[in-house]
Amino acid sequence: MKTKFSQKLLNGLKPENKPYRVHDTNQPGLFIRVLPSGHMSYMVSWARNKNVTLGRVGKMTLEQARQEAARYLADAHEHGEQLAVPQGRKGATSPTLRAFII
Repeated sequence: MKTKFSQKLLNGLKPENKPYRVHDTNQPGLFIRVLPSGHMSYMVSWARNKNVTLGRVGKMTLEQARQEAARYLADAHEHGEQLAVPQGRKGATSPTLRAFII
């Protein structure tokens, strides 16, 4: 389903027997994945079978998700593919295995 995202839409999304996606008409590539457990995540896709989770609905605002999706799409357009870990994202400061063990 494609529709313009709004807070009313986000509040009205209900889990079903199978996972489903709702795509945003305002920001291409941005969609919400709704799982049967009720877990909802903002995600962005930029090529065939290439997508990444941006964050959970409720923990991340709609505007933050749109901005993050725009950054991923700009990276994909500029570099041909999204960079592995954009600066400032979770995991960018993860310790190495050696530092973790010591």
